[in-house]
Amino acid sequence: MTTRQKTAIIVALIPAFGIGVYKAHQTSTLRAQVQTFQQQQATLSDQINQVTRDRDTAQRQLAALRDENKRLSQNTAELPKLRSEVTRLNAATNTASSSATEIALKSWSSKVGLVKQRVNQTPEVGIPEFQLLNEEDWLAAVKDRNLDEDKEFRRALSTLRMAGEKRFAEMLRPALDKYIESHNGQFPTALSQLQSYFEPAPVDEAILQRYVILPGKELPSLLMTGDWLITQKKPVDAEFDLRFGVSKNSWAQQGVPSWNEPSRPL
Repeated sequence: MTTRQKTAIIVALIPAFGIGVYKAHQTSTLRAQVQTFQQQQATLSDQINQVTRDRDTAQRQLAALRDENKRLSQNTAELPKLRSEVTRLNAATNTASSSATEIALKSWSSKVGLVKQRVNQTPEVGIPEFQLLNEEDWLAAVKDRNLDEDKEFRRALSTLRMAGEKRFAEMLRPALDKYIESHNGQFPTALSQLQSYFEPAPVDEAILQRYVILPGKELPSLLMTGDWLITQKKPVDAEFDLRFGVSKNSWAQQGVPSWNEPSRPL
């Protein structure tokens, strides 16, 4: 081919090549746009799904709130009824409790009557210190006892004697301290010397007759301080009665009944 012919062919092909290049570029651009659109569409679809889920969650929460509101409304409507029921139950409980207490008190009072009857029938089981007791002391001694058993009866009487002796000891100790202070530290030689030191008034002489003054060393189990002490002369019931002693500025009681130690009077 001649040069002119080659040139003419090239010139003829240039437009076709340019069109091909343009179309290829346009195709690439369109593909990119389609991909972008698809990505946007996927993102939009995810957003739509999230909105749908949020909507469903909100609807469930709304339904739950409506149910809760309905329940609360029902509870509010029932509140006066519930309050009335609580009031009724409290009243019934208080009545039952009062009845139980009344029954218990009657039972205890009956037991106290039996013990007092025993003391009246057999005075040797009682002691003058019983006059120092109050009704509560009597009730405390019998309320947990089965007085159908003789041992329990004896334990109840021993508890009463210990209560009376403790009351006397609480009166004896300050009277003894005052006497010793006013007599230059000397211990009395007779219990009658303490009568003017008891407050608010002298005690029954029959009570003093039950006690004795002993050297402290004769009752080592009491662990008393001082050279002298005052204690009971003898027990009423050696199996259950406890021994106590009062000395200068102190008093003590044995934890276990024991009357084997000597009790020689001063």
